[in-house]
Order: sequence, then structure tokens, then C-alpha cells
Amino acid sequence: LIRDRGFDLRGLRLKAVFLTAEPLRAHQRLLIEEVTGSRCVDTYGSAEGGMIAVECPAGGLHTSPATTWLELRDSATRHGEAVVTDMMLRAFPMIRYALGDEIVLRDGTCECGRAQPLIASVEGRAGEPIVLPNGRRINANLPSYIFKAIANLGVIRRYRFVHQGAALELQLVVSAAFQPAHLALVRSETHRALGEDLAFSIKLVEALPDLPNAKHRDYIHVA
Repeated sequence: LIRDRGFDLRGLRLKAVFLTAEPLRAHQRLLIEEVTGSRCVDTYGSAEGGMIAVECPAGGLHTSPATTWLELRDSATRHGEAVVTDMMLRAFPMIRYALGDEIVLRDGTCECGRAQPLIASVEGRAGEPIVLPNGRRINANLPSYIFKAIANLGVIRRYRFVHQGAALELQLVVSAAFQPAHLALVRSETHRALGEDLAFSIKLVEALPDLPNAKHRDYIHVA
């Protein structure tokens, strides 16, 4: 919005812009750094677990084990649901609390020399598998990852899969730059992710209605 309206925030001489709440994608980082002229710094935390990880100058997302101990629900893997133990609480201990987030842990040490453990990436919210109209089961996060190839083009504002009965509709809020070629790319990316045999329709809409809990969801099942 700042860029589209021709504003320039570089005159503020910000040292950094710290981000939270949603997984940070590469094209988002580039856009924020472009309009602010400052470094974009990723952070990861939660209301229950506090500040869990902060990005260092070398780009490593370091956890803070002295305050919050971060693990995966399945300790045999490096990718899965995050669980945290608060190392500071005394009156009401929180031990291996499931945050509902999917993360990827990073092996090795960071180039900055800090010894704190590392997170490779925060993938998004964990959840129960989605059952598609054709009966195929997919990870609850998969719809969030489909449009990575088209995301940096800036032509899709929002999207949502609406599954009702045997029908699946992909609703898109698009920019004025959206072209038929983009529509073909969206269809191709969706088939690649969800299966070539999946039947679905695409509908361009002005806006997506907010859900009762005000959360954004990429895939909803309407009874």
C-alpha cells in the first residue's frame, strides 16, 4: 500500500523493521526493505511461549533456550509441530505446550558465531488433514504453499478454497494486473499441488468475507 501510493519511508532512517505473526516469505522481505530502506528482521514468538526466536545479523533465526525451550512433538524429526517449555514460570509451569505451529529446525551453527539453536523456517499453522472432494487427504498447511511461484508477481491479493459438498471452488481477489496467463498458472500450480485428477473451479471475487473468528484460512469446508 505504501509503495502503490508513492510514499517513501526511507527518510525515517529506521534501523530495522521487526516482523511477527505470520511466516515471512522472501518476496515480502524484499518489498518491506524496498519501501523502508532498512533491514527486515524476522522474529518468532507466541502469547503462551513469549519471544522464542530472533533473527541475527547473519540471517540465522536463533531460539532463546534460557527463557523458552523449543522442541518438536516428534523428537525423531527436524520438521513438525512445535512444543515449548517456559523456563521462567514458577507459579503455573508450562511444559511441552503445543503451539499449533509447524516449524523446521536447522542443524549446525550460525555464521554469526552465536551458540543458540536455530530454526530453519516457520511454515505456518498445524492442523488436521484436509480431505479433498476426491477423497485425497493432504496436510492442513498445503493450500498455503501452492502459489509460491506466482506470489512475487503481486497479482493475487487473497485466495481461499471453498469446499461445499462435492464441489471445490478457488476464490481469488486479484489486482488490476491479473491476466489470463496468470489464471492458467494458478490452475497449473493447484493441480501440481493437489493432484491432476482434482476437479475445481476458479472464481474472481471483489473480497473474501471474514470468518466468525476473524482468522484467515486458505481452505474452508462449508457444511
